[in-house]
Amino acid sequence: MSEEIKSLEDIWHRIQRILTSIEAKSDLSFSQSYIVNGISTKLRVTGIKSPEQLEDELLHIFLWLWSIKDYLKAAYKKLSLEPKVIEELVNRKFTLQLISDIANRSKHSSLEESRSKKYAILTKVGIDIPQRAISQMAFEANKITMNVDSAQEVILRAGVEDIDGQDICDAFEVIWSGLEIWEAEVSKINLLSNT
Repeated sequence: MSEEIKSLEDIWHRIQRILTSIEAKSDLSFSQSYIVNGISTKLRVTGIKSPEQLEDELLHIFLWLWSIKDYLKAAYKKLSLEPKVIEELVNRKFTLQLISDIANRSKHSSLEESRSKKYAILTKVGIDIPQRAISQMAFEANKITMNVDSAQEVILRAGVEDIDGQDICDAFEVIWSGLEIWEAEVSKINLLSNT
């Protein structure tokens, strides 16, 4: 097995681990402070990850999903195939263009050029906790504690918007669609490298 193919498999496994981490909602906790009617209140939530952690994990997966492009190009080159096929694929697939925009914005803090022409950004990252998922709530002077014991009931959300703040799509749909596109290419590489 060539080094390029091994590297491609390694990154694919890394992405699978990040997905598992995103889907693991429980056994974590976070605190946030709010000012309500001029009074500072601290919210502590146990049994669930914070929206900030979810955002970090999502940006992490967008970065690695975009990195697959370079690994695929190297693998194509190693197999004496034309690496520009991968760039052409990106130019045809809006999903991959959105992944590019989000990954590059997260790396560089701004986006000079946009593959999607939308200057896509990850937005509205949050966690919806339905009442049925909460086992206990405690109210103290300036503190609220919420225990979540049914993390499977919790809904993770994130969106993708354009430069004007218009919704483009759900971020999780972009991730799953991007994975599907890249998975097809990784499968081709695996088939070709085994022949």
